[in-house]
Amino acid sequence: MGTQSREQSSVTLQRKNGLSSSSSSSSSASSSSSSKIQTFHDAISHFKKNDRVKTYDMQVPRPLTVSWNCDGTRLAAGAEKSVSVITYDSSFRIKTIFRGFGHNEQVDQVAFHPSNPYLLASASADKSVRLWDIRQPRTHTRLNTKAQNLNVAWSPCGTYLAYGDKEDSLSILDSRNLKTIKVESLKEEVNEFAFDPSGKYLFVAMGSGQVNIFSSPDVTHRRTLQAHPAQAACVCLAVSPDGRRFAVGASDAVCSIWDANELICESNMGRLDYPLRSISFSADSQLIACASEDHFIDICWAENGARVHELRVNAETFTCAWHPSMYLLAYASAPSLDSRDREVTVNIFGFTM
Repeated sequence: MGTQSREQSSVTLQRKNGLSSSSSSSSSASSSSSSKIQTFHDAISHFKKNDRVKTYDMQVPRPLTVSWNCDGTRLAAGAEKSVSVITYDSSFRIKTIFRGFGHNEQVDQVAFHPSNPYLLASASADKSVRLWDIRQPRTHTRLNTKAQNLNVAWSPCGTYLAYGDKEDSLSILDSRNLKTIKVESLKEEVNEFAFDPSGKYLFVAMGSGQVNIFSSPDVTHRRTLQAHPAQAACVCLAVSPDGRRFAVGASDAVCSIWDANELICESNMGRLDYPLRSISFSADSQLIACASEDHFIDICWAENGARVHELRVNAETFTCAWHPSMYLLAYASAPSLDSRDREVTVNIFGFTM
């Protein structure tokens, strides 16, 4: 990668601190979950003391995607033909449940707006992207699309919404007028994508083992990185809130961790045996949660990929997401193999014993 220096300068990411102070969601019952982790050993010690898991009934079948709102007071899940949002009290007990109906197929991804705690986007196989104001349960906005949708992501400013479909297209919606302003056909498998904190760049995981970097919102190609072998699809991708790193999970069971400014791979986390399905950075950018078909979620130190904690689960995990200000990890996991009649559950890890 020694030939990258000048070309990289046009793609160098402008850092922006994405970690805000703890919001009103901070819980007296889990106050230690918001304590600051300074070092790798702090992190290990923290999760030895904060390893309790709470399970929540989202009242929807088979939730496969989760998203926290910007202030951490609500958690959304996407499921078969519907979305669900639960609101918590200060002890993380359910206060209310919003259920949004209208999708005709599986909701593959949900994403809360980066600054509006009530606005949720959902992408579905029913060829639609929908916007939900959870204060108005009987109405929502529907955008019809040409293909089945897989992924959706907000720009940090909240103006643009990117969505990707099964026909290998990446589109940008202007949320101010609900117009799709750009449709880019990438001619190969498009998987998860994420904006950097400045909103100027969009990182896209590709089926060829590559990560493509585009400028936003014009979706102009800037760089291609061969993040994993060509035979391994890059499945999931996340950019750290501070913009210093991004992580890529692939079908080769490896999570690669990259320097987002130099565009070089810093380390690989290879403790999993099965393809990754979801990765998430903690709010302080120091931790990465890696979920897969393995019967554990690997929580690693972002700086070098070293293991911080192994969160045991009964079966495969479909999605995971860190709380926006606390060391709490939401995830959706299948029941154990001997409990096939049970639904997929949404859980939150990181509470005090």
